[in-house]
Amino acid sequence: MDFILGIINCDYDREEVQEVFSLQGKRSFHHYEIQKGAIFSTCPAVDGEIILGIEKCQYQRIRFSPSALEIENDDYGLRPLFLFKDKEKFIFSSEIEPLLALLKREVLLNKEAIQTYLKTGVSLETFIAGVRNFSACEILSLREGEMVSTFREATPYSFNGDIYREIVNLLKDSQQRWIKKYSIQAANLTGGADTRLLLALLDERERKSFDFYTDRSPYLSEEEDKDVIVAKELAKKYGLNHIVREHIPQEITDDRVFLRSDPAEILKLSGNHGGEILGGDVFGAMEFCKELWKESFQDNFSFLISLMFRSFFSDIYAGGVFNHWTMPTRFSARKCAPFWDQRLISLLGQLRAEHVQYYWSYAEVYRKNFPDFIETPFMSPIALHHHDFPFMEKGTNQKEVAKKKNLDALLEEERDLIREVGFFDYENLKEQEKVFISRALKVNRWINFFIRERKFL
Repeated sequence: MDFILGIINCDYDREEVQEVFSLQGKRSFHHYEIQKGAIFSTCPAVDGEIILGIEKCQYQRIRFSPSALEIENDDYGLRPLFLFKDKEKFIFSSEIEPLLALLKREVLLNKEAIQTYLKTGVSLETFIAGVRNFSACEILSLREGEMVSTFREATPYSFNGDIYREIVNLLKDSQQRWIKKYSIQAANLTGGADTRLLLALLDERERKSFDFYTDRSPYLSEEEDKDVIVAKELAKKYGLNHIVREHIPQEITDDRVFLRSDPAEILKLSGNHGGEILGGDVFGAMEFCKELWKESFQDNFSFLISLMFRSFFSDIYAGGVFNHWTMPTRFSARKCAPFWDQRLISLLGQLRAEHVQYYWSYAEVYRKNFPDFIETPFMSPIALHHHDFPFMEKGTNQKEVAKKKNLDALLEEERDLIREVGFFDYENLKEQEKVFISRALKVNRWINFFIRERKFL
């Protein structure tokens, strides 16, 4: 093997990695021209360790020395790391674009993975032959050009006492780890239960010093947008410094949907996947996946969480053409979300499914620990499942007013591109079921943008 190449493209980890690898005193680290990020090549001339993400919560541990490299993943594979190896090189990258650009003409489509996505709405394999996502609990050791892959057991989480108090303890610890590691001074605030719980976990001093951001829908005024209405009530009640911004949505017909976002102007605490994890919404994925993974389904919460995070492409909630779950591996490389905690997932996995689904445990966390935060109305499923949680009746939300293109019209609009890319037969595609057409349009766009336009093939 001629060389090892690592690309850490996550906005909030890049500086830390650069600082560690600069210890060897030579320029092994520079900005990649196509995608912003840092590169290091070969093993550095010092012994060391890097934690990507948040230790104990969601992370990858990279240990290195002048002669060896070892990479270890967390229990559920909550962070993406794409791997490629041939006789000459081993490359690992936190995002797919730099890896594709480096491989160039070595890139071939993984047609079986694409077919799996078209059939089931999820795909644990990537759409690129020879490129895989680092597995949960996997340890890769590279020494003298030889690679060995082993797997450790997931670490069970044990505790004594009230489970709902323990959930709060874990979330508070996870949130403080994010705040400390990345010097976070801001948080998102919406009408939902997730960002409100993060607010409740902050102490009085943090609530006074943080900035809280709400993204207003471009289709609604501040007086109409439920997220803004609820967030303003919370900001008034708790004396928060509240900032309302306009959110610009992205569509499947907009190439930006496949691009990594520009570096965030400010790192904020995010409520991403609170409903999926603590609220049990992830069980909604069951019907899409039973056929493919029958032996894995016994109300398997942990399996579903791993599936949600590790799918390369996903319609895990029956998303349409405008579905933001297209590449779910991106989420955990872009946000600062305390709900991404392998300890919390292990704890919830010990409960019966009915004690996680329909926000059952979520509601108990609020009732037993933050009853005053229930008083302000919610724009959240928690208020639909639990009637002691008031629902915000005023205003509307983006889903109710956003303009959506007719699928038949969109298919006709994409006709020339489908024929040009050549992966699908347009006339045959027209005869397929709507869910298949929706998925095919997303795949066709992805192939065109990453493979053809960027000339990786």
